[in-house]
Amino acid sequence: MSKKLLYWDFVLHEAALIRTDGCSHVTGAFSRQCRAHDLAYYYARDPGDAYRRYLTESAAYWREARPVTQAEADAAFRRWMQSESVAGWYSPVAALRWLGLRIAGRAAWERHRAREATAGG
Repeated sequence: MSKKLLYWDFVLHEAALIRTDGCSHVTGAFSRQCRAHDLAYYYARDPGDAYRRYLTESAAYWREARPVTQAEADAAFRRWMQSESVAGWYSPVAALRWLGLRIAGRAAWERHRAREATAGG
C-alpha cells in the first residue's frame, strides 16, 4: 500500500490538477477551503467523500464520491469559514463570501456542468 496524503494535502494536489487558484477575485484567506470548494464545483462531488474513497485505493474516487448540489457546496464552504473564524457563526467574511457565491457562483457551476456534458459525463 502506498503512502496516502493527508486531507488538506490531497485537496491541494487535486486542486493543482484542475488548475484552480483557490479564492478567485478575493483575498487568500481560507485558501484551503477555497480549493476544496473549487473541487466541489468542478466535480459536483463531496471532496471529503472523494478523500475517503481515495484512502481505500479507489481509482475512481471522484466519480464514486457523493454528489453535491451548488447549494450544498456553498453551505459547506460557509461552515468551513465559520469554523476557522474567531467570530464563528457570526463571521462577516463567511457571510459575505457565501452571499457572493450565491449571486455570482452559478455561472461557474453551470460552466463545469457544461464541460461534463461535452466530455460525456
